[in-house]
Amino acid sequence: MQIRERATKFLPFMTGKVRNSELRKNDLLKNRSKRLFSSVCAFVLVGVGVSCGAIARTDNPQREQIFNLVWSRVKEKHFDPKLNGVDWDAVKVKYAPKVASAKDETEFYALMEQMLGELKQSHFNIIPPYRFLAEDEKKEGGAVTGMTVQLVEGKPVITRIEPKLPADKAGLKPGYQIVSIDGKTLDDILPKLKERKLPVQEERVQFMLAMMARLGGTLGESSTIAYLDENDKPQTAQVTHSFAKGELIRFANLPPTPGFVESKRVAPRIGYIRFNIFLIEPILDQIRTSFASMKRNTDGVIFDLRGNPGGVGAMAYAIAGMVTQKPGKLGTMKMRSGELKFPYEPTEKPYRGKVVFLTDEFSLSTSEIMAGGMQENKDAIVVGRRTGGMVLPSIIEKLPDGGRLQYAFADFKTAKGVLLEGRGVVPDFPVELTRKTLLKEGDPILNAAIAQINKRKKS
Repeated sequence: MQIRERATKFLPFMTGKVRNSELRKNDLLKNRSKRLFSSVCAFVLVGVGVSCGAIARTDNPQREQIFNLVWSRVKEKHFDPKLNGVDWDAVKVKYAPKVASAKDETEFYALMEQMLGELKQSHFNIIPPYRFLAEDEKKEGGAVTGMTVQLVEGKPVITRIEPKLPADKAGLKPGYQIVSIDGKTLDDILPKLKERKLPVQEERVQFMLAMMARLGGTLGESSTIAYLDENDKPQTAQVTHSFAKGELIRFANLPPTPGFVESKRVAPRIGYIRFNIFLIEPILDQIRTSFASMKRNTDGVIFDLRGNPGGVGAMAYAIAGMVTQKPGKLGTMKMRSGELKFPYEPTEKPYRGKVVFLTDEFSLSTSEIMAGGMQENKDAIVVGRRTGGMVLPSIIEKLPDGGRLQYAFADFKTAKGVLLEGRGVVPDFPVELTRKTLLKEGDPILNAAIAQINKRKKS
């Protein structure tokens, strides 16, 4: 799968090894999580200074070093010795002169991203060093509008508004169609994606990434949003970028990332838990607490994974163990040599209610592994839109100039052998969004999940 228009702030990632027995003890899980990412990365960091052979003489030896390092990491660590059918030696020859003549850092990193894109798979990314050099770390994850824009009926439509954030305060609502941002129309995005003839779910992922980029901004600055309201009447709104929802978390080699857990009752006997990233600390403890408060007196609990790009893989079977009634397996991670299974089993008194996962095209990586595995084992149902199919476990390594390289080191299949990469998780109950339903209901996917729990209760 080729991913070229990534918003690196939301890189999907999944990694880590934790024995299932350790997940039963929260204190052990915490201790392991502190080393979880670094232990996986350690074996690649050791080799940073190893010579890989010159590829092109430049006036910037560090860039030459980075090029060699990135190329060789993929060559040596890709889970498929045939590198998905790509002639990686030919790729080296193709990009060496381009990299040597790059006029600045921006062009250099764009070329490196293009080179990784030749693999046509997820979880091969490169992040420029300037993403890690912000004077105010809060700006890394903070400049948001508080709205989600997705491709609905072929148009850019608001599908979620975060309460009390700028878009909400400006009066924007789900179902409004975005026409332009700061005077720049969005007419160029979809035609470019159509030219690439992408699968539907990948086109949707790329569209969301493009919209994230367009809606991004500097903390405190305003953007002018032109849109069509519920009566298709043209309107404008001034939206000031503010801090993102949640606590800013530093995790391994990634930029500071805002993380949050939201829990509530969406009906008297239906619980709802939403979290935006799979990080053990502090997210998992908050999920445990939220779920414990709903466990005894609910007919069902909804886990909202929409917009969740993944995270630490161990957390998937930690959550699975919380809600399952029987042992199961999420799948198998296969590396170039060896494999790692993802088993789970009840870690406490089994939950007897229904478990539902909400998904969309930006439910990625660990989100897909958990939802797909539990769906396959009939421990949960999936409601919403098909996931993005970006599932490969990966490592993120620090580069000599402070940038970061992300590369996949394993493949992943469900317990029944289904390859989710490029396919995604197909919901049990698909919900195709329309402007009409968004304007009328606000959240049709959530409403469909509530209906499924009520239906199963009656049956």
